[in-house]
Amino acid sequence: MYFPVSLNSWLMMAIGLIFFFGGIYYFFFYYDRIFAFGLVASGVGFTFFGYTEGFTDPTPSGRLLYRLAIISFIVGIPIVLYGAYKMAMQSW
Repeated sequence: MYFPVSLNSWLMMAIGLIFFFGGIYYFFFYYDRIFAFGLVASGVGFTFFGYTEGFTDPTPSGRLLYRLAIISFIVGIPIVLYGAYKMAMQSW
């Protein structure tokens, strides 16, 4: 597998790491475990998305990371949206 150097890849990996470490921080300091898990799963998906150059890496390891990222997105994004909705409803 190659290491991509495009700006898009670096930005997506940075967003993924922000989500990942934000989820860990949220887990320890705010105790909303489900939302934190969604942030971590989305962070993994974004990081793999950036690392595989937007899922265009044709190597076997790139295809494996593609599959893991899709699962992470399918699990993580709905959980993040639900957690954001729940937090918004608590503030009303």
